[in-house]
Amino acid sequence: MTTALDDFGTGYASLVHLKKFPVDTLKIDWSFVLALADACNVGIVRAIVNLGKDLGITTVTEGIETYAQADPLHYEGCDHGQGYPFSRAIAAEQVPLILCSYDIGWTPGERCSGSDRRLIEFAYQLLTQTTAPSA
Repeated sequence: MTTALDDFGTGYASLVHLKKFPVDTLKIDWSFVLALADACNVGIVRAIVNLGKDLGITTVTEGIETYAQADPLHYEGCDHGQGYPFSRAIAAEQVPLILCSYDIGWTPGERCSGSDRRLIEFAYQLLTQTTAPSA
């Protein structure tokens, strides 16, 4: 199980939580993405990403709406992005269809390892349950 600290940099998602909880992922709040033209916001994102790297914590930026926003975040070293360029919000039953549309080197029934295995096997179960012909 992993723990993510959501909306990092705003409200209650503060530095004290990094000491208090076993955090694996920092999710950088979308408000910093909206104003990336502002050097101050770029500096804040850079600081959060560097903090994550120094502590061995994965960084995810939320609310990316364009590839133009994703590029500087990637340049600053953010591990992952979340937003419309990657996928719009989808229903749970669509997840397996999307996973199966990517060439991830896995075929149904094949064993995988780690968290990938759990995700892919769950998605495959969902896919077969939602696409199986009714009797």
